[in-house]
Amino acid sequence: MFFRSENGLAPAPGITHGRRKDRTTDELIGLVRGLLADGMVVQQEAEFLARWLHDKREFLSHYPFNVLYARLSEALMDGVLDDDEANDLADLFMRLSSNEDATVEALVTGKASSSLPVTQPAPVIVFPERVFVVTGVFDFGNRKQVSGCIEERGGRVSSSVSGATHYLVVGNQGSEDWMHSSFGRKIEAALDKGVSVVSEGHWHSHL
Repeated sequence: MFFRSENGLAPAPGITHGRRKDRTTDELIGLVRGLLADGMVVQQEAEFLARWLHDKREFLSHYPFNVLYARLSEALMDGVLDDDEANDLADLFMRLSSNEDATVEALVTGKASSSLPVTQPAPVIVFPERVFVVTGVFDFGNRKQVSGCIEERGGRVSSSVSGATHYLVVGNQGSEDWMHSSFGRKIEAALDKGVSVVSEGHWHSHL
């Protein structure tokens, strides 16, 4: 069916694009909620959403499409969605689906409110022979890039918090509901073991 405005003219392309984007954003949030129905994200689901976003590429210069597509592309770059990447995506999906009034940009760049229990005073970060665990979503890049940066400076990166861990570095994705997220379990483990919990910004300041 072809719609015309009240004056009998076809709607301006910009208006049509805006309305399509609004509808597609609603559809995206619905898809994300559906993918999170079981509380986790598996590789087939991530690949499906990446293909869906690619098909909607006319919107990939807009939030939240560009942020989600970039995160999915990074996670799937090597063809394998590991547990940490799946948890990161689940956290990102959760925030998109439960914060309709907040932009994904604010959530991903750390502009959303935060009450992460970072160590105070913030410790001096030493890299050589120190063990790091990284969790959350980083502005710096994907988790492999963050880990590589640490290893280049002589540090070691572990996938889980233990008594041998020196620092838990939390990406700027962390928000006030950290305790309900997947990386919240690592923060709780770090607090229990006396491991220093540091923000991405503090970690980045020592590079």
